[in-house]
Amino acid sequence: MIIVKIVLKVLPKKCLGFEQKLVSTIAPIREETGCINYSVNGEINNQSCFIILAEWETRKDLIQHIKSKMFGILRSFKAYLSEPFKIDIYTLSREEGDETVKMIRNTRSKY
Repeated sequence: MIIVKIVLKVLPKKCLGFEQKLVSTIAPIREETGCINYSVNGEINNQSCFIILAEWETRKDLIQHIKSKMFGILRSFKAYLSEPFKIDIYTLSREEGDETVKMIRNTRSKY
């Protein structure tokens, strides 16, 4: 699985327009091949900072997305930003979940 984190710092005066444009891109991206999840979150203490978290099944799916029209539209939002957006791409070789949390909470060893 590939996880992508995109941080967008928006000019405060342009937040509303940015949000409206961003909302129009979410549904089509979620329908792209290999998209497991695509969500937009905001920082509690900074209403002009948005974080996109996307999960892709394979690197091939992510590459197709990066080459897509929808990603091009996302990149065109530069006029709304106070600084260039930052992208981090993480490749996961395995996932852990609730069972791992339970195991850690039930052990007496210190980490």
